[in-house]
Amino acid sequence: MHDKNIRERLINFTFYAPALFFYTLVIIVTSLLAFYYSFTNWDGFSRELKLIGFQNYWELFHDPYFYNALRNTFLFAIVFTVAQNVIGLLLAAFYHKSNKINNIAKFLVFLPVILSPIVVGFIWNYIYSPIYGIVGLLANYLPVKIGLGSLTNPKIAIWLVALAQIWQMVGFAMIIYAAGLKDIPEDIYESAAIDGAGKIQAFWYLTLPLLAPATTILVVFDMITSLKVFDLIYIMTNGGPGYATETFSLMIFREAFKNNTMGYATTVGVALFIIVLLVSLVQIGFLRKREVQY
Repeated sequence: MHDKNIRERLINFTFYAPALFFYTLVIIVTSLLAFYYSFTNWDGFSRELKLIGFQNYWELFHDPYFYNALRNTFLFAIVFTVAQNVIGLLLAAFYHKSNKINNIAKFLVFLPVILSPIVVGFIWNYIYSPIYGIVGLLANYLPVKIGLGSLTNPKIAIWLVALAQIWQMVGFAMIIYAAGLKDIPEDIYESAAIDGAGKIQAFWYLTLPLLAPATTILVVFDMITSLKVFDLIYIMTNGGPGYATETFSLMIFREAFKNNTMGYATTVGVALFIIVLLVSLVQIGFLRKREVQY
């Protein structure tokens, strides 16, 4: 019996050992190396590097570009997360009934999710173009010229990029919320109607609390992905105009491959990792308390 258990464990190990090996190599080893390089002055190319202690971290906390990236990253993440969840929930509720028209509408809303962020970036660059873009043409008829049709206005550029991200991913939130709505028993709403609850009250006091597990998944996922966003912003603005849309990921790219300060870039990466970890833990702890069972 004991030999049989050992044999079963060895067989199981042969299945998950390759995945464990690649996870250790790609995730754990590279993370430890990045943490080590954050204490060096490595330029990313030469074999020579020097340990400089906490100098990179000292410079990071005194770097105005770091706080600019911090502001842009959280602004982008908050705008995207809130808008995607609100719009996705409203669309899921609006197209809740299953019929041919609603199914086609949900498919069209979900379609941008399967697009590459690079493709989305080119599409919205075209839309925002002041020469031939739709938004650019509409902006010409506004009484106040604010440069809405282009991404050259540093005051609104980050908002315009966030809008492109919302357009791409709102279908994902809609599908998740739609699945959650289908799992809610109809008799709960019937009981609420008998007790005199209106549609708004039922939505606020029944639907939203019962959708809390879906909200937890979406909010945590949205915050993690948006805090690390790179490709969409790189294609649309490359962090500009100036540094108006530079996020942590673009700052890491700039320091590593343009300034050749890989050691400092990994320091920014470590800071981003800590921020994402803390935000995720706080979100999970807060949102899980709001989940209810039915």
